[in-house]
Amino acid sequence: MCLTINPGQEKFRAKADIVCYKIVQGKDIKHIETFYQYVSVKIGKTYKSELFVDMKFPKEVYVGIHSYVNIKDAINNVNCQFPSWTYTGYEIFIIECIIPKDSHYYLGTFNYHPCYASDKITYVKHIENAKELCV
Repeated sequence: MCLTINPGQEKFRAKADIVCYKIVQGKDIKHIETFYQYVSVKIGKTYKSELFVDMKFPKEVYVGIHSYVNIKDAINNVNCQFPSWTYTGYEIFIIECIIPKDSHYYLGTFNYHPCYASDKITYVKHIENAKELCV
């Protein structure tokens, strides 16, 4: 996943916790991993990453932890790409997360959906009824 931003856009610093949403995959909710990088994650844990824009691609953020601004956009992306809510034998889950206060982040788009790329994220809770929230 890469975040599209305006060329020359500066990073923001979170003045308060920012609620966001991640799409993850796993055999069950206790054994989940991120898409694209396949990093094993746990609910309740905070993760860190580098965050920067490669000047060869000044409109893209490839390095950082990517997440959705709105739950509806995360759900719609799953419905478009994985209507069965499974991928390569794994179930797909949506997790409510926070970008912690004082973290750095960019705001941009992924597949025309508003998204973040940040240097920290905390996995807070599984959105258990995400499939039923289809919008």
